[in-house]
Amino acid sequence: MKSIDETKKHAPKPIHLAAISSYPHANAEQCWLRARQRLGAVEILLRQYTAAPGLIGRAAAYQINSGGKRWRPLFLLAVGEALNGEPDAFVKLAAAVELLHNASLVHDDLQDNDTMRRGQETVWHRYGSETAINLGDFLISSTYLALSQIDAPGDKLAKLVSHFAQATHQVIAGQSMEIEASRKFGLSVQDYRQIAQTKAGVLMALPVVSALMLVKNQREMREHAREAMISLGTAYQIKDDLDDLFGHKAGRPAGVDLREGRISLPNLLFHAEARTLDRQAFEAFIGSHEPPAASELRYWVERVRQSSAVAACWTEFEVALDRASRHINALPELLGAVLDNGKQMLLKTTVSQGSPGPQDFTAAGSDKKRQWISN
Repeated sequence: MKSIDETKKHAPKPIHLAAISSYPHANAEQCWLRARQRLGAVEILLRQYTAAPGLIGRAAAYQINSGGKRWRPLFLLAVGEALNGEPDAFVKLAAAVELLHNASLVHDDLQDNDTMRRGQETVWHRYGSETAINLGDFLISSTYLALSQIDAPGDKLAKLVSHFAQATHQVIAGQSMEIEASRKFGLSVQDYRQIAQTKAGVLMALPVVSALMLVKNQREMREHAREAMISLGTAYQIKDDLDDLFGHKAGRPAGVDLREGRISLPNLLFHAEARTLDRQAFEAFIGSHEPPAASELRYWVERVRQSSAVAACWTEFEVALDRASRHINALPELLGAVLDNGKQMLLKTTVSQGSPGPQDFTAAGSDKKRQWISN
């Protein structure tokens, strides 16, 4: 990947559309305010589409009621406001996006052996792995139930369904790559980027691209929006890895990725920079299927924290954000402003207190950081 300065030389050309004049007279802040006002209607639909008798209904209610920041439906609804879309269709589309996202979380928690999510027990830990598998499948089917309720021309609805199916394929493929790499260091930094883009990036892009598909038909606009949101999702995943390392996830201790042998970006970069003996010891630690002693886990958490891998992660984070901004700047003014506002709000909730950020690394260390992104 190129550095930030290099990538600025290749900024996308802005889109100039006559259709901009048909956009409503609103600003980005108003679009986001209206999106938050409509979120309650999405919550009602989430419960309606997942209502069922017995255990599956209770597990679905437990997952939906666990909350979450609802960034994906909010992005979709805000874009819908910018495009002056029909509210009922956008609310149903937002519900479909959030249902698919929650399906991925339920299966992801089971596969990663995570016991806590959003400050409470994960579904598999509370109800068992069999129910978690069923619930993930149930939520995927609920996604397509929500899509089927959208009042749109047949060809447009068919394209939306196809787009959701393709996104689901990509997310599953990314998760499969991550599982295959567990407890071993066969991944390159580029492999990590691909996993982050297909897992986090695709699900972040899905609501924005779907909203554009529902109203507009400009392929170039969709591509810029898609690339912007994939890059934003990649940055979000990198920050999530750092939050795990520094213990900033609700209800979870520091270093769960290390404990479970996951190849997160900090772990991957630490391994790449380590001396031979350290590298071998780290491989043995990650590769072991035995639960590590608390003191051993604390040792490796501190080693990774104190390494230059953290600075390298922040460089990757900055490059992803810069790429998102360049594509946002190529969009029509109101739509770009909506995505930029969303990006700023998202970053305020993801940049942790206590873990070092880009501002903690001086210019003197920039050469070391830049080495990672050229590999």
